[in-house]
Formats: sequence, C-alpha cells, structure tokens
Amino acid sequence: MKKYSSIFLIHCCLFCFQFNLQAQQVLSLEEALNIGLQNNYSILVAKEELKISELENQIGTAGFLPSLDADGTYSESVENTELNFADGSDVQQDGALSSNLNLGLQVRWMIFDGTKMFITKNKLEELELISALGVKSSVNNTLAEIMMTYYGIVAEVQTYKLLEQQLEVATARTELSKTKYSIGAASELEQLQAEVDANAIRSTLFDQEVRVKQAKLALNRLLGRELDSEFEINDSIVINTTYEKEKLLQEMENNPNLNTIEKQRSIAILERKESFADRLPKVSLDGRYNYNQSESEAGFVRFNQATGFIYGASVIMPLFNGNEKNRKEQQNKVRIEQSKLRYEQEYATTKEQLLYNLELFQVNKSRVVFEEKNVELAERNLKFSMESFKQGGISALELREVQFSTFAAQERLVALKYTIKTAEIELLRLTNQLLQEQ
Repeated sequence: MKKYSSIFLIHCCLFCFQFNLQAQQVLSLEEALNIGLQNNYSILVAKEELKISELENQIGTAGFLPSLDADGTYSESVENTELNFADGSDVQQDGALSSNLNLGLQVRWMIFDGTKMFITKNKLEELELISALGVKSSVNNTLAEIMMTYYGIVAEVQTYKLLEQQLEVATARTELSKTKYSIGAASELEQLQAEVDANAIRSTLFDQEVRVKQAKLALNRLLGRELDSEFEINDSIVINTTYEKEKLLQEMENNPNLNTIEKQRSIAILERKESFADRLPKVSLDGRYNYNQSESEAGFVRFNQATGFIYGASVIMPLFNGNEKNRKEQQNKVRIEQSKLRYEQEYATTKEQLLYNLELFQVNKSRVVFEEKNVELAERNLKFSMESFKQGGISALELREVQFSTFAAQERLVALKYTIKTAEIELLRLTNQLLQEQ
C-alpha cells in the first residue's frame, strides 16, 4: 500500500509542476531580448564606460583651453630689531611683529604645442568610438547568450515532456505486466522490471525539473530580474533560414571585436604622431596679477602694498631628454605592428568560428528531415509494439527496447534542433546581426 501511495504522490508532484508551468506568464523570446537590453548588467556597465569616454572627449582635455590658477600666502614673524643709522640715531625694538600677504592670479594658454592638442583630440575621438564599440560588443554577446539560454530552456522543457510520455508508456507497460502476471501469462520478473523502469523515469523527471529551473535562473540573471521570477516559454525551435557564405564573410567586417582592434591600431598611429609633436617647439602666453601687502612694526617701511600685472610669452624648444623621445617613437612603431598582427589574428579566429558554425548549421539542418522521419517511424513502431504486447506478440524485453529507442530518437531530434539554433545564433553574433534581427 505504501508503494502505491508513493506512486500517487509522485504523480501529484509532476501534475503540480506541469500546472505551475501552464499558470505562469508566457515570456516570448522578443520580450526576453527587450528586457535584457534594458536591464542586463554587462550592457549597463558598458554604457557607463561610454559616458566616461564622452566626458573625456572634450577640447579642454586635449589642451585647447587656457589654465587659470589662484595662489596666496600669508606669513607673520616676531623679531627683535636693532638698527644703527649713519646719523648716529638708533632704533631698538623687541618683539616687533611683521606680516606679509601675497595673492596672485595666473593664466597660461598654450597656443602651439607642435599640433599635439589636435592629435590628442583625435585620439579622444577614437577612444570614445572604442567605448561605443564596447557597448555594441556587450549587446551582441548578451543577446546571443540570452537566445542560447532561452532555447536551452525550450530544449529542457521538450525533454521533460518526452519523459512524461515515456512515463505514460512505462506505466501502461507496468499495468499490462501486472494483468498478465495475475493470469499467469507473464513472470513476476517481467512485472518488477516494468516497475523499475517506470520508477527510473520518474526519478529522471525530477532531475529534469531541476535542469529546467536552473536554466530559468540563468535567464533571469541575464535579464537583470529577480532570480526566482516565474515564467513559461514558447516551447518550439523554428529552423527555416539559409545563409550564404560570401554574405556572412562580408558581414563579418562589422564584428565589434574586429572594429575595436582596428581602432586600437588608429590610436597607436596617433600616439606616434604625439611623440613626434613633442620634438617641436611650444609657445604659450602667460599673464599674472599680483597683490602684495606687508606690515612691520620696526624698520624703514611700516606698511607696503603693491598690485600689478605681469604678462608675456614663453617659447620652449626641446633639445635633448636622454633619448626618451626616440624610445617612445620606437615603442609606438612596435605597437602599430602589434595591433596589425592582433587584427589579423582576431580576423582569422573569427573567420574560423564563422566557417565552423556555418558547416555545423548546414550539415545538421540537412539531418532534421531524416531525424523527424525517424521519430515518426519510432513512435509508430512504439504504438504498434504496445498493441502487439497486449496480444502477446512480443515480449516485455522487446517492448522495453522499442520504448527506449523511441525516446533516444526523440531526444536526439531535440538536441539536433538546439545545436542548429546555437550555430545560427553564433553566426549572427559573429556578423553583428543579432540586433538587426530583432
């Protein structure tokens, strides 16, 4: 009696899980992608980095604007003073207090620095573009991860439903074995084996439920939502797209990672120009306003106050700094060559991934029709075998093999469709087309 109570409890748990899935809000892929674009942490961080680059990309940062500084000092002193004058008079005072106040306002405007300020501004423009590409890359990668996780849930849910179907078959097989055993048409071993197989499927169902929940946790994390947010998905994987190799290779030029490395090479060239600009003379305009006030209880001048302007121009011509400029120029040459090699390396890696996933997509897509036909045949064979088992046409062992081979074919088809979909997503990611697809 305990055994049947346990089986009833397991059925109730499975029914409740299925009911919860149906009662939950349906989250479409498009909705998931839109939520991810707004809330994903990686995208938000990349956008904040872009804001920093935008703030840095100013003419003041490049050195176009003058600098204005204010300074001031105040000091006091206590001295014992003794003065002897030529006319024979003397002045002697102990503890004489003196004070001095100096205030100034200084402006410097670099009007020529070997064109370095123009080069630096261009460099800041490139750095801002790199940050913008970082946002694109983050969006591209995040959308791909969301889509793969979403379709991963689809595959796990489909597997769960296949296991439910297998449980129905295993339960029917168990009941038939019991009936046969009760009339002496089957052995107790056959009945026990059927129950063991059914319980194994029930156990696998619980494991599969955990996999579904784990995949949903991962999707909620990517969407920046509460991790325990409940939802249901549209459990289908549609594959009806074709891709041309040449068009994909052309679109690959828009890959954010490739564009970023290309921009880094532009920055290395600008840094080389900056190093050359350091060799040229620098001209600045300088001005200063001074206010000075001093007081003394002893001495010739008891109070003195002076104000005035100082202005002029400065010219600096770099001559020698221990070969520092030569060293920087040589380093910049190396960085330019290094960035060129990095681009070629990244291009080769990206192209390799694209060609691999294209082959994976095309080869497996051609297998879908075959696998779908195979599943159809397996399901028909299972149905026929169940009827034949009822009539005593086949043994329990033969039915068991048909049941397991049917599930294997069904599971293989689910895995195949998921593999094709992930290859397609990767193709779109490598060619920066995910955002355009939405």
